[in-house]
Amino acid sequence: MLTLIKLQYASPPTALPTFNFRQYKGTDNNWNRQINFIIFINMSITIEEFKNNFEFKITKKALMREFPFILDVGVRDYESINRWKFTAYIGLSINPYIISNMYGFPVREWVTNSLKNDKPFQASYLTLFFSKDYDYEVTNLQLEIRKVTFATHRSPAIPPELKLGKEMEADWFVAYPDSLPRHI
Repeated sequence: MLTLIKLQYASPPTALPTFNFRQYKGTDNNWNRQINFIIFINMSITIEEFKNNFEFKITKKALMREFPFILDVGVRDYESINRWKFTAYIGLSINPYIISNMYGFPVREWVTNSLKNDKPFQASYLTLFFSKDYDYEVTNLQLEIRKVTFATHRSPAIPPELKLGKEMEADWFVAYPDSLPRHI
């Protein structure tokens, strides 16, 4: 009987031994120790590599085509793409006034005031941009954005070798002062 012990934790990159213990038949030598090495590599990706990744480019194009109010898709920092094993967090630059015209959600005063003062308005949830009366509808819009990112990740049209290996999820939204309409 062959018993294999694998050590699961390793800090990047590290070689850890695995031990095989085998009993030889018909001998007094009960155990023979064989040491094999398994290499664990925790691959980190830079922001430039992430932005040049085929899956990211396709996701960005799909989001901007599906939702005309998304002006750009980006990455906040190195940690947002490397901290979690299965998820990379991206940010969406939006124009809340286009959303307001498309869906009828009134933009909140503090968003408009921030943009009038030449300061970008950033929030973790899309609902913070619009009136509280429309939270359910805005949450559904945010879920639609999430569905597009997940569908792109799971698409069989993207070859496995060109995939990132992580699902992308929008965790911040930002509106810049140039998105402010002229009449406001």
